[in-house]
Amino acid sequence: MTKISTYAEVQFDESSMLLGSQKDNSNKTQNYSSESISEFSSKSLSFTSVGSNSYAVIASDRLLYVDDDSIGSAVTVDLPAVASSEKRVLKVMKLGSSHNVTIQANGAELINGANTLVLTTQYKCVELHSDGAAWYVIAST
Repeated sequence: MTKISTYAEVQFDESSMLLGSQKDNSNKTQNYSSESISEFSSKSLSFTSVGSNSYAVIASDRLLYVDDDSIGSAVTVDLPAVASSEKRVLKVMKLGSSHNVTIQANGAELINGANTLVLTTQYKCVELHSDGAAWYVIAST
């Protein structure tokens, strides 16, 4: 293994899968794989500015900024099917103060038990997670 800090080590297996572990101050070990690291990297590096009153989330979206003031009307963000979004995390942030931003589940699918989630407050942000059966709010500001 090659040390990348005093507490973390990484290695590659035969298939070029990044593996690693990190010890915290109490000497507990956290293990990582390239899947968790690449998912973290893609979530933290990309965002999409929504520019119309209707937006269908695409596979590369991780963070959506929705400026309802610039758009000039209420905005609907359509989520993809949960079956094709298992283990996916998506953040949606409402930047404007004038109109609602509605997050719409696909078909009869649900977000925390409802078909829609409405953001009404400026700078409101929700983080959604799909388990392959439904969407759930895992964080909200």
